[in-house]
Amino acid sequence: MKVLLLGGIGAVSIDASKDIIQGGGFDDILLADVNWEKAAKFGAQVGMQPSNIRHIDASDQNALSLLLRGFDVVLNGLPKVFALNVLKAAIESKSHVADLGSPTAELQDLDAQARQAKVTYLAGCGATPGVTNMMALLGAQGLETVEEIQVNFAAFRGFGISPALIHTTLWEFDPEIKERAYYQNGSYHPVSPFSGGKFVDFPEPIGRQTVYIVPHGETRTLPASLKARRVFTRGCFPPRIMRFLRIILEYGFYSTKPIQINGTGIAPRQLLTEYLLQVPEGNYQDLWGYGLQVQVSGIKSRLPLKHIYWTSHPGMDEWGVPGAYTKNVALPLAIGVRLLMEGQQRDFGVGSPETILPASVFFKMLNERGIQLHEKHQEL
Repeated sequence: MKVLLLGGIGAVSIDASKDIIQGGGFDDILLADVNWEKAAKFGAQVGMQPSNIRHIDASDQNALSLLLRGFDVVLNGLPKVFALNVLKAAIESKSHVADLGSPTAELQDLDAQARQAKVTYLAGCGATPGVTNMMALLGAQGLETVEEIQVNFAAFRGFGISPALIHTTLWEFDPEIKERAYYQNGSYHPVSPFSGGKFVDFPEPIGRQTVYIVPHGETRTLPASLKARRVFTRGCFPPRIMRFLRIILEYGFYSTKPIQINGTGIAPRQLLTEYLLQVPEGNYQDLWGYGLQVQVSGIKSRLPLKHIYWTSHPGMDEWGVPGAYTKNVALPLAIGVRLLMEGQQRDFGVGSPETILPASVFFKMLNERGIQLHEKHQEL
């Protein structure tokens, strides 16, 4: 079996690459990235041969298609703007793909082609979406009616860990994002940033946090895949970042309209991103970790039930910084790659984890890597 680590040296995907390389089980592993020097340095650290490291510009569709030929599975760690290119190349090469990004409409447009080629594009296989989808799947199993799914997360990390994660943080509370909504009885209800706030108790040391409705993929996939009547996805970052997000929203820093600084035009959002990347305060955070909680309410044998799931993981003393955060996202991605390699996907085409992966095996592998699932069941 041959696996391609595509863009596998990013702030998050690098931990997934390490899991794949160190865990073995593949006959051939190739690492490809636009930054060849950084990829070569990482390869040397993990014992890869220089011949197994390639340069790739993912905007070049032909080059990408040629690169994927012969690979059984692709770990896609590229920015989500390249996801469509990767899917097109995967269909042509008949390679399965595991990705962190949610299944977008443009990816879904190629679902039929992927199915015809017997290709699986596993989208949104991180922490949230990802682990949360699988928790929701566990909760829905056995219920005759899924009344409501509540997905909650607390992503504790620095703001300026990477350009991609700065973009993600800003995107969650961007006032122009139309996908920020909750689902209820067949309709989506858009909301503004910082709407729908509620207290959620995550495991210590994160503890009680206020979470808000965010534009995550679970709200789009769970109503269809699990027939849920209501779906809410809420999340938060550390309080320091949440305060900052409120301030920049109030002062218009989300604007992409350039302002003039000494005769040079720069958009406030771009200025903010560069600032966060360049100053120590931009990435300062005293507690790194990830809190996930999913509540599934429904009916079984006329009895109203609620299933509550949450995760725990090693702290900073064992996983370090940024590992106490990044491993929670990267390890599910690595597991997705392995399950695709083993042929354990439940379907072909473009799909989210709850439609593709077997829950019991997924959580077993997650537990083996240090992320433990906890559960509580209530009669309502």
